[in-house]
Order: sequence, then C-alpha cells, then structure tokens
Amino acid sequence: MVERQSGQPFTIVTGVDTNGNGAGGDRPNFNPNGTFTLDPVTRNLRTFSNPRTTGQFFLPVVGPTGFPLINTVGNGTAPRNALRAEPFNNTNLSLLKRIKLLERYTFELRADYFNVFNQDFYGIPVNNMNSPDFGRNLNGWGRRTLTLSGRFRF
Repeated sequence: MVERQSGQPFTIVTGVDTNGNGAGGDRPNFNPNGTFTLDPVTRNLRTFSNPRTTGQFFLPVVGPTGFPLINTVGNGTAPRNALRAEPFNNTNLSLLKRIKLLERYTFELRADYFNVFNQDFYGIPVNNMNSPDFGRNLNGWGRRTLTLSGRFRF
C-alpha cells in the first residue's frame, strides 16, 4: 500500500493574547520583505528560522527576552494557513507464503514491512512565536518496522 499526502497547512501564532480578546492563538503581522530561512539540509519547511523582529512574521517583543508583548498587535496581518508542512509519503509491503503440509494442514509465513523505504515524516514545526523552540521540528517519525509471523492451520 502506498500513501501520499500533501503537507498539512499551518498558521504562525504569537502564543500570547496580542489582540486583547482573552485568548492566545493570535496571528502576528506579516512582512513580505522579512527574513525567512528554510531548513539548511532539506531546503523545505521541516524546520525554519524567522527572527521575531526582522522576519516575515513579526510582532513587538519584550527587551532582552525577545518574547511577544501582550495587547500590542491587534488582529495580525499574517494570513491563516499560509505555510504547509512537509508532505507525507509512506509505503507498506506484505508478503505471504502458504506451505501445504498434508491435505488438511497448512503453514503460513507472513512478513509485514511498514515504511519499507524508511521515509521520514516530521509533521508541523513549532509554530508558536512565544516558544523558545519556534521554527524547530520536535517530531521524529519515520522508522521502518518489520513484523514476522507464522500460523499453523488445521
């Protein structure tokens, strides 16, 4: 079985109540000329770097800590679901061999390979600007798994 899926859309959020409505999931402002650096190894959105004050997504921050200020942006200009995470690709394979022992008895050997090509899937990087891990991907999916089984039928 082969599964292919485009990357999941996600929104950059400030992580604090920047518009003063009492809830935290507000969007920052958008600057199309700001700095936005893709993952240095894969050149995609597995991880990214976006400085909080000079990046494409920005908002006023607290002095040396660099974290967002509360009640400062209003409704940010950054679009909703503007970015897409990495696509999902997965291939599973099953093999089955039936061995007839006598007329009534059968032995079955089965091998199931999950993620046979060992393709990584990282999901969405941390999209909360208030997090010290902003832009980093903390997911580590994509391990190949082999399951062997046998069954005696009578």
